[in-house]
Amino acid sequence: MTLNSKTNQVRNEVSNTIFSSVRSIVARRTTPWVGTMTELGETIENRVSVPKNWPGSASALRVAFNRVINRLRNAGVSVRFTRSTNHMRTRLVVLTVR
Repeated sequence: MTLNSKTNQVRNEVSNTIFSSVRSIVARRTTPWVGTMTELGETIENRVSVPKNWPGSASALRVAFNRVINRLRNAGVSVRFTRSTNHMRTRLVVLTVR
């Protein structure tokens, strides 16, 4: 197995974990899920066993999340990015079922 194919395999594993976890998170809710990327990562980690090369930071998770955002939207999950209204203007992700 070449380095590129191994990298793609790991990337696909992380993407599939994010996709399936986010779908199950929003499917059980009647209200939108709102939180930071760090909170989303923690929520996913508490639900499933994450791949060995799971993103170690919120920014790395956001990069991986961006790879599956269109798949999520095509599956009926609304994804919005916003900021909190407090003085810190924390970056938030809002997930709902359309």
